[in-house]
Amino acid sequence: MEQYVNALNRIADCVEKRAAILKRVPVLADLAEQTSIRSKALSKSTINLEIAAIRKVVAAVEIEDGLLAWPEGTHPRDWMADAPAEDLDGLRVSLDRPYRTIMDDAGKLLERDMEVARRNGFDLGEEEMIELLSGKRGNNGPRHDQKAQRHLTWRDLMALEIELSDHDPLDSLTSLKSGKTRLEGTLRLFINVTWFTGMRPVEVWACCLMVPRTDIPFTQEMRDMIVADPARAIGEDLMMTVEQAATHTGDSLGMTARNAMIRAGAPCVLMITSAKTRNANPELKSPYRLQILKDIPLRQLNLIALATQGRRLRLTDKRKDSIRASMTKLLKAAARREPLLADLNLNLYAFRHSFATRAKRAMDSHEAAALTGHTSEATLHVYGERNVRKGGKTKMRNEDWLPSPDPVFAAMIKEIWERPSGTGPAAAPKM
Repeated sequence: MEQYVNALNRIADCVEKRAAILKRVPVLADLAEQTSIRSKALSKSTINLEIAAIRKVVAAVEIEDGLLAWPEGTHPRDWMADAPAEDLDGLRVSLDRPYRTIMDDAGKLLERDMEVARRNGFDLGEEEMIELLSGKRGNNGPRHDQKAQRHLTWRDLMALEIELSDHDPLDSLTSLKSGKTRLEGTLRLFINVTWFTGMRPVEVWACCLMVPRTDIPFTQEMRDMIVADPARAIGEDLMMTVEQAATHTGDSLGMTARNAMIRAGAPCVLMITSAKTRNANPELKSPYRLQILKDIPLRQLNLIALATQGRRLRLTDKRKDSIRASMTKLLKAAARREPLLADLNLNLYAFRHSFATRAKRAMDSHEAAALTGHTSEATLHVYGERNVRKGGKTKMRNEDWLPSPDPVFAAMIKEIWERPSGTGPAAAPKM
């Protein structure tokens, strides 16, 4: 019984650390939730042992004079000893589910907790956040990895380009299908595209580039629709995927997209499958968000077009997580070789934070929110540097380019922010 009790004590310690990060009081149900979250950071065999241990200890809890009496050797906190009997029953029911079901809870729990933690000042990348919330990382205090350092500049990005310039992104993506994976080129693709578009790293795997139809003539009304309401333009079949267009031309994806824009006189649209399943404003929840690639430089267009091919690899979530972890190691190694980056603690999320900083400087906050996939002012505030001031109009350089937000969705965000609490606009448009 001692090993089971030790495991429960360890998990209870992690529950209290997680509750402190989330700035709330622990509850008995957190014991099951903590085990689920730990499944994202620890091996399956370790989690199986922890679930077995916590089941054994919780099954042995008795009720004496209205209080929960925990087995000898446990260190019951107030929230464990004073919990009502129905909370104990609920915990037992939760723990009696199949191991796989318990582990499957981790995704939605982590997404909820990471959003709260970031609002509370824990500004970390996804991998670091999982380690912190799971208890794998023994760090109890707020860390401001992205806030405490300057945001990435174009010079920083170019320094990394030089470090990774020998590695071809297309060859690297192709290698993911084989056993001889070469991730430097994929890293080169991810850091650029995340810097240009602000996509979450996981969203890069599921984005799609829509170009104006190449088989129909365009009227001014059609061009205006793509800019004013891209979702409607896609719904009315004015756009096609860049892959479809390329089959007609035989050109590279980037050149196909550029030629389609020139021919139609209208921009491409990047369709991003949202990685968020929860939303601070449920009325605005949408499975996609759209970015209008107006006046996009050719280099950015080429890389975005290539990045959209990641979705065709059909990688499992576990494989994507593994690739992300490996790319983070390669990124840190590349940064250590470049003196310009010596003051930065880099992960893939740093490039998203840089995008958010530039977006908040260049446009209104509701527009920046539409671009980054946030519908809460508090959450948007966490991303990028705080208190940024919008700059004046200057001649656009390649490094200054930003996509434009879907104006319909941006207007909906603005409306809900300006409404009194408890009211909101109609649901987000369906794609």
